Amino acid sequence: MSYAKKIILAIGAIVLIFGCITVIQKYNGKFSIENLTSSKPFEMSVYSGVLSEEESRAVEAAFSQKYTYLQHGKQVFPFVSEDGKYVIKFVRHYKAKPPFYHSLPLPKSLRNFATKRAELNREKVDVALKSFVIAESQLKKESGLLYVHINKTSHIQKSLQVKDKLYRNFSINLDDYDFIVQKTAVLAYDQIKQLMDNNQIEQAQTLVLQIIDLIETRLKNGIHDNDITVFKNVGVVDGKPIFIDLGRFSYLPANTSTYDLRKDFLKQISSFYDWISKKYPQLEKQLKTRLDQIFYESI
Repeated sequence: MSYAKKIILAIGAIVLIFGCITVIQKYNGKFSIENLTSSKPFEMSVYSGVLSEEESRAVEAAFSQKYTYLQHGKQVFPFVSEDGKYVIKFVRHYKAKPPFYHSLPLPKSLRNFATKRAELNREKVDVALKSFVIAESQLKKESGLLYVHINKTSHIQKSLQVKDKLYRNFSINLDDYDFIVQKTAVLAYDQIKQLMDNNQIEQAQTLVLQIIDLIETRLKNGIHDNDITVFKNVGVVDGKPIFIDLGRFSYLPANTSTYDLRKDFLKQISSFYDWISKKYPQLEKQLKTRLDQIFYESI
């Protein structure tokens, strides 16, 4: 075999290996302990302090179980508990770090590009962390939130056993990483469909109105949600709707006009309203009545 062919085969083998690694990493959501580690502390340390007796029992139950990786998330690595009642979401920090090639002797333009990209991703992580703080302080009940932990601490003193999609087992010291714990929810759309399939029209109607009230509560608390899709961001726990994705909250400006509040509200419920009116027209009348009340009385 000629030298040129050996080089081509070697390059082909390297490309194949890297391709396989990339596919495996994508399948596993790029989860690793290293990718949970923050490159720098958040501007404030936040963790759930005084808990009610019920919350304490739930947190203790959540921290005492093994967890399995759910699916890839933009901001978090989510894991579900053995009993299916809790979800723990570890913040994805790896994109906020300079890439491996940053230390190589690269042209200045490429080095600057890598640095700016890491800084931009760091800002996105900070936005998510600030959103978790808002959820903890303003929408804890409405988000099924049980615990928030940002920056390193020493008081939890527990390690969580988790399994990723490659069936690898890890022990995670909870004091060392940023995470939140929520109650596990069923997507609201799935819950409504199930109720309607079982001819539980009254319960479905109640749930639809509760979803509208949930969004109204967020706005009344002066909070904007950049994830405007009810399809993905509202779930149901114990018959009550909650927000699922907590990484997109921000405070509305103090001088936000009534017009802008209504515009925000419409963005989040428009596709939901269309779905109800087309799929379950028998639910539309009361929904429209409630929306009219909100527009002309509440917001």
